[in-house]
Amino acid sequence: MDSCTEDSLKTVVQSFLGFTLLNFLSSVICKQFTASSSIKIIIMDSTFYANLDSRKRALWDNTVVSYVHAFMCSILAPLCFYMYPHAWHDMIYPHAPLCNTQIALSTGYFFADMFDFWAKNIFMNDISIWVHHVVVTITFLSAVATCKFTPYLTATLLVEITNVFMHQRKLYLIAYRTKATRFFKINSFLLFLSTIFIRIAVHLYLLVHVWQGYKNFESMIYWQIAFLGMLVMNFLNIQLFRQFWQSDWYGSGEKYSIFADPFGCLYSVMVNYIVSTKAYTKILLHATKHPASTVSGLLTSVSSPADGTITISDAIPLLHHWDTLTPMLEVGLHQAEIYAQKKELQIVGYYQANEVDSDKNLTSTGAKVAGKIKDIYGDAIVFVVNNTKLSLTKPEIAILPYIHKENQWRPVNKSFDDPSSSFNLDDPNAINIAAKAIADGQSQNIYDFDEHLEDVGLDWLGNGLVSI
Repeated sequence: MDSCTEDSLKTVVQSFLGFTLLNFLSSVICKQFTASSSIKIIIMDSTFYANLDSRKRALWDNTVVSYVHAFMCSILAPLCFYMYPHAWHDMIYPHAPLCNTQIALSTGYFFADMFDFWAKNIFMNDISIWVHHVVVTITFLSAVATCKFTPYLTATLLVEITNVFMHQRKLYLIAYRTKATRFFKINSFLLFLSTIFIRIAVHLYLLVHVWQGYKNFESMIYWQIAFLGMLVMNFLNIQLFRQFWQSDWYGSGEKYSIFADPFGCLYSVMVNYIVSTKAYTKILLHATKHPASTVSGLLTSVSSPADGTITISDAIPLLHHWDTLTPMLEVGLHQAEIYAQKKELQIVGYYQANEVDSDKNLTSTGAKVAGKIKDIYGDAIVFVVNNTKLSLTKPEIAILPYIHKENQWRPVNKSFDDPSSSFNLDDPNAINIAAKAIADGQSQNIYDFDEHLEDVGLDWLGNGLVSI
């Protein structure tokens, strides 16, 4: 083993330990700062960390480490080509010690990142991330072992400039849960530009460079690894760009409104929905009270949305006897509308729990009712209860959002479990609060319009007997 390889392997180990320690320090520091609401981390109120569940804390800590790595690479990668300009032309055999250090440092980071995935059980089912990390690690280890090809790989790390904006985006969404701020929109615009002109452009250039320079590789296996790696990277870049395009700029599969932005109307901004513990619990109480029926109800908000955020503050149980359009449904909707006006509430959506546990589809009646709501309130939302997740021992988020797209109601790809989702509960403990309410028998305290018809004294609109 020559001295170059030995030094690089030492750097890999040191990098792995350093980034693993940084992950641990992120959680410790955030917990310490959370104790004082007067302390702020950069531009974020540090108290947000205390409101995250264990999975989102793990995602936050992991993203902090990735952000630091991206920031370091954004400085080191351009510096390498500034210090060794010949490395841009001879990408296989040049003497470029800083490039070797850069690749060894990043190799240790990728090992630390995969270790964190395993240790905290995050991204274990995300095939694209694992394919990316495995391909990168194999390629980088080959360069570390031979001390060759490091300029090639250093050039690929120029895309970490894009990752700075990508990780800023993720951290901001975890902390603020909104996309309707000037900071997010500017960051999103810079992410858009850097994805095209740095991530995609650089990787396409390197793919062509590897293809044309196959004679420069001393072994065909090295060329095959390099070419296959660049093919995979370019494919993943297209997938990543498609995800960001749909999520931030175009609006496929999520709910969007157009906001004015500093660059003109270049893209749409997603509407964010926050579901109160009260509304979430009442939906599940209604569903569990009538498990053999299809139940439905309305979603209300106390005020007009501010900065693209709609807070669903309450739920009004409607029916459990009827799942078709009937005069009784029309009467119930009319009374609920009058009640909402008196209470200065806005009906913003519809919810439904199906008779069959495995059925998560919106019924035709539900679609028609939701359509009527949407005619009045353009950002209307629908929640369908996932009955299979109504567990008292291991409760999970049991509502599936539907949005109106292309003239029909469609389930949302990213739901509450995704840290970048536009759907959030106001309290991470709402799942357990709802489960406890069900276990305490509070389902018997909630009434809908059908029951009101049998006993007019029942308070189906306010449901004041429900204690949350």
